[in-house]
Amino acid sequence: MRKITVFVIAAVFSTFLPQPKTANADTTFSFTGTCSDIVNNCTGMGAGTLVLQDYTIGNFFTNTNFRSFMYQSNIFDLAVTGSNLG
Repeated sequence: MRKITVFVIAAVFSTFLPQPKTANADTTFSFTGTCSDIVNNCTGMGAGTLVLQDYTIGNFFTNTNFRSFMYQSNIFDLAVTGSNLG
């Protein structure tokens, strides 16, 4: 499960890194992909949403930029908010 999440986050950032843009509010990245984890019987689609605040695309982000990350597939759901990070 963690391997899928890390891959999805990396794929999102590699897609948007070449585009310099400054955000003064929330920036939302939405993505979907085919779930093909045979070991855990994941089938169908996985979907995720990453929300960042006051983020400039191409820069590293910190806890202050992170608003939320949600992922859903047929085998698990994950929801993390900035307040969960401490």
